[in-house]
Amino acid sequence: MRELFISVPIWVVALLLLAFFIAVTLVARAVVTKRCGDGSREELADEATRLLTGLAATFAFFVGFSITVTWGAVAAGQSAVEQQSSAIQQMSWSINNIPDKAESAVLREKLRRYATTAAYENADDLARGETLELPSLIPSTASRTRFTSTHSVPKCQRPRCQVW
Repeated sequence: MRELFISVPIWVVALLLLAFFIAVTLVARAVVTKRCGDGSREELADEATRLLTGLAATFAFFVGFSITVTWGAVAAGQSAVEQQSSAIQQMSWSINNIPDKAESAVLREKLRRYATTAAYENADDLARGETLELPSLIPSTASRTRFTSTHSVPKCQRPRCQVW
């Protein structure tokens, strides 16, 4: 359900909720108009006035719940972004300590390309808080044989793994 809300634009969700509440209002009005006489309509209006407090409290509860859920989703995304930025910063510091400046420049360029790719292509994964199998994290199969001679790399699970 959370992934559905992330993938659907917010304006679509707002329009759907607005349409739902308009439909409920129109149906309730049509039922009251057709089924009730003038005297019972006055009683319903008095009851509706008394029920407004409970309805407002329920609405406030739902608003608080949605803020809590949103806060949790934002916290998960923020944690994933902080984890990635910390790892990139540590790699950058390690690359700066390599004595061979030509090799460090090549590695720094690869790190810059990875960071850019992770920021732009993995935005949905980072928003969900998923950082274990980012598409840009895993090298392509063309360079895997050269890369895996000294490193252990998991197999690519997604089709767009073409960063390295």
